[in-house]
Amino acid sequence: MVLLLMKHRDSIEDLYRQYYQEILNYLFRRTHHLETAKDLAQDTFVKALNGLASFRGHSSIRTWLYTIAHHTFINWYRRDVKYQFTDISKNEGVTQTTYEQPEQYLSRTVKSETLRQ
Repeated sequence: MVLLLMKHRDSIEDLYRQYYQEILNYLFRRTHHLETAKDLAQDTFVKALNGLASFRGHSSIRTWLYTIAHHTFINWYRRDVKYQFTDISKNEGVTQTTYEQPEQYLSRTVKSETLRQ
């Protein structure tokens, strides 16, 4: 773990400084809300710190952080984004539109043409 930290700018603080803005921007583009993006970025770096021992180096540290950020966003989205489905048949002020049958439309059109002549 110490070698990994030394390899990537000698400390977690440097990793945070180096990648925080990128991760924050990524999350902001997903959430469209700065405070939420900041919270998710913080969660991302906490998860990265806790999981640093499991980082195998098969990808870059940047890719690894983006993967954590993406999963953090997905979990937040599933947990916190609420879908509100409304049954429109129960809404007040919603009227049911009735449409003219094709035969009725044709009959009305023919009568209108006959009257014009």
